[in-house]
Amino acid sequence: MSKPDTYTDQQISDAATVALLRALERHGHDRAVLSGLSEREQAAVFAAEQRVRARR
Repeated sequence: MSKPDTYTDQQISDAATVALLRALERHGHDRAVLSGLSEREQAAVFAAEQRVRARR
């Protein structure tokens, strides 16, 4: 599958979210840092991560 020439706002947001999670994990923070988020915000983070995985 070839990469698109342009990306949607959703794809950009998802990529940024996943990059932030990876950076936190690389610096020794686990996913417990997400506990400060509301359930809705946590669900949005996990959904973004799933969408990025599905695109790969």
